[in-house]
Amino acid sequence: MVPILNLGVGLPLHIAVATSKFIIVFTALFGAATHLRLGHVIPEYLALLGVGTVVGAQIGARIARRLKPSWLRKIFSIVLTLMGLRMVLRAL
Repeated sequence: MVPILNLGVGLPLHIAVATSKFIIVFTALFGAATHLRLGHVIPEYLALLGVGTVVGAQIGARIARRLKPSWLRKIFSIVLTLMGLRMVLRAL
């Protein structure tokens, strides 16, 4: 979604990332509620994941604010490329 918002719609990368995360929150919330209701959630892991998510989000936001948009775009492109390659390799 971020590349579409950035390149297709023309939103700055920082805003595209924030918008994407905002939308993902709702998807994740409903998915998590379903798995919780079905008993698929291990409470200890949930607590650790929650703490890690909050801390990681704060660190990521501070780093992103200090980076120039061109560097943020380069880093994001590299991460997406690596994730795509990983998906292709796993499919083979």
